[in-house]
Amino acid sequence: MKRSRPSQDFPEIEFNVNTMGVTVYSPRHLKTPRFVPWDQPGRCTRCKSGNVELDYFIQPEGVTIFSSRLKDDGENFLPFDEIVDFGDNAKFRVRSRNKMFTLPLRHPEVHQVAQVAAEAIGQLPGVPPMAEPNDDDNVDPKINERELKFPIPSGIVVSGPSSSGKTQLVLRLLGHASEMFDPPPKVIVWAYGEYSSQIPELERQGVVPHAGPPSEEMLKKLPKPFLIVYDDLMGDIDAKKLADLYTKKSHHNNFSVIFLTQNLFDKAMRVPRSNAQYIFLMRAPSDMLSIRNLASQMFPREQGFLMDAYKQACADPYGYLLVTLHANTDNLLRLRTNIFPDDEEKIVFVPKNG
Repeated sequence: MKRSRPSQDFPEIEFNVNTMGVTVYSPRHLKTPRFVPWDQPGRCTRCKSGNVELDYFIQPEGVTIFSSRLKDDGENFLPFDEIVDFGDNAKFRVRSRNKMFTLPLRHPEVHQVAQVAAEAIGQLPGVPPMAEPNDDDNVDPKINERELKFPIPSGIVVSGPSSSGKTQLVLRLLGHASEMFDPPPKVIVWAYGEYSSQIPELERQGVVPHAGPPSEEMLKKLPKPFLIVYDDLMGDIDAKKLADLYTKKSHHNNFSVIFLTQNLFDKAMRVPRSNAQYIFLMRAPSDMLSIRNLASQMFPREQGFLMDAYKQACADPYGYLLVTLHANTDNLLRLRTNIFPDDEEKIVFVPKNG
């Protein structure tokens, strides 16, 4: 007979630290995880280190985070959902990557200090490692490699303001097309509105450039499966034809479509946005309202989940978040970044209750 576990009599506070920021969570006192992005993300510009020095002061009202990676006074206060009494024997967890440590709080007025390495955390002196979780506590998911690829046919949207890196992202995607699309496309077409210096380079890579949207006759004649990119052709294609690409034509003609746009919430993007299986969100600091609207539509019960993932993924100037809406995709793979084969570290965002 399986015995029920006794409930813990102390609060748990988790600090998930990396070079992009720190996420603070407490199942009792911070129901929604709070992400604090570093003002100075990534490796240190002086020493090139990926280590993160984090100090924190825990008190009944909330947690104050101190770090040299934060501007102004180098601190950020996160209030608890309500004022709590931790008691004298309270403990909290520190987590970085896949290693956890349990530290005694001793007293809410004590200032606990930890130096957490974001890349490879070792045993902190004097701190016993947390016991490994039981099998029913934590399930290590087995990810099907095919789920990491873009199936053909499918609809993809890349959204971001000018100079956010949309074109370079898609060029990189095309460079790995044989590895990242299933099955690999036999032909890649790049439909553009204005001629640019990148067109000759596309031709050298075997991509077929095409001025303006391809005709239906051309789409029918191309060898299947194929991939077609519409490079910011919002003004050159009417809303109905654009909608048909994502609802009918791509599936009937066995091709995938990638549409680059500066405005995901343009009236003409309503159907493509709703029917796309994949949406790349580029860094857009001035358009957080649109991202929040998208979060409310896709994750109505966990809007903060997408927002936190977006802030982490887009902390760098050309960062991006891939939102996967394909019906056959594992829920653990809905939000990703660093998706390319040559990325050293692939990142998947999962909710705390996931």
